Amino acid sequence: MMLRRPEITRTMVVASIAAGAIGTAVLAVLAWPSAGVALLAALVAGAAAGMPFVPVFTAAQRLRPDAPGAAVGLVNGAAVLVILVGTPMLGLTFSLPGDGRLGFAVVAVVLHLAARGLIRAVRPLAMTSWFPLRHAVIGLGRPGNQTRVIMLAVGLGCFFV
Repeated sequence: MMLRRPEITRTMVVASIAAGAIGTAVLAVLAWPSAGVALLAALVAGAAAGMPFVPVFTAAQRLRPDAPGAAVGLVNGAAVLVILVGTPMLGLTFSLPGDGRLGFAVVAVVLHLAARGLIRAVRPLAMTSWFPLRHAVIGLGRPGNQTRVIMLAVGLGCFFV
């Protein structure tokens, strides 16, 4: 649906995050849910977790219309590489003095650099004729914005989950 009607992408992503939160809350709040309730909550949370990736894969396919499968493979490969390399490296820092502080400091620097890269990467979109996108991109680059701080908070929060 998001592919045919890109104007509803934001609504669908927000709805999927809300659905994922509800599914997770049901699993967290109910001490011993029945098998049916647990299965339904897990299905809702799992399906909702995948919805925000639709715009990412769509954008990757549009960037490489000659090889859309390769573009999706690159996005998946990058995510898998970060998971397979980053997680053990972070875990390794817990065996060093400081109980993992060094690892989280490195993650914070990487997330800060990724946020800066994101802001630079979307800068050309500030010239687009579509009003909402143009002003969203302008807002990302505005002095005093919270893009880097939010990306850092969300990224570090993901490690604790």
